[in-house]
Amino acid sequence: VEIKGSFKINDLTIIFLPDSITEITGIEIERSRISTLSDSWSLIDSKLIKSRIKSEPQEASLEKIIDADKKKYHILIDKREFFKIKDAPGK
Repeated sequence: VEIKGSFKINDLTIIFLPDSITEITGIEIERSRISTLSDSWSLIDSKLIKSRIKSEPQEASLEKIIDADKKKYHILIDKREFFKIKDAPGK
């Protein structure tokens, strides 16, 4: 499932405005006939269905956390951490 939309920031709140959803339907799953350490699976006779949706705006708390060196930061959305990929720990 993929949900698309936009967002806006209002002080210490982020407001999500979803406007479409993409789903996979009619799924039949099949395992590859050759067995290995990392078997592959396939979806048979499936379709992607995109739909426009009407949804109420969804609000979440927003915090910006600045690192001690003041060069990097990450954000908390409803107390869950989000990083820029290049700034993620271990990168």
